Amino acid sequence: IQLCPAASPGSPCTTVAGTGGLGSGLTELNTPSGVTVNNDGDYLVVDMRNHRIQLCPAASLGSPCTTVAGVASYPGSTSTRFKKPHSVAITSTGDYLVSDSYNQRMQLCPAASPGSACNTVA
Repeated sequence: IQLCPAASPGSPCTTVAGTGGLGSGLTELNTPSGVTVNNDGDYLVVDMRNHRIQLCPAASLGSPCTTVAGVASYPGSTSTRFKKPHSVAITSTGDYLVSDSYNQRMQLCPAASPGSACNTVA
């Protein structure tokens, strides 16, 4: 994931998440498909082919991300797994609303309890 300065077109971009290579480690992504920024300025990244949502710290770019929802490399349809999530939004309470595309559902995942069960809301 690259952050490019809008005020300076053509200026170098900064890598904020991922290494540029394919993988499932905490510094790697596999087909990132969406990103949003939380109130702390951290990046919430949809790691689609790793079937997880990663929280990547803005304060230390390039450092390991934390899996906050889903299980890396293990797709599924239980309350703790996704199958190719597509996008993520942050609700007014700070929880994560995830479009779990191959399971045809929207999952609401608690931000306060990373890795815990999500609830199907649509």
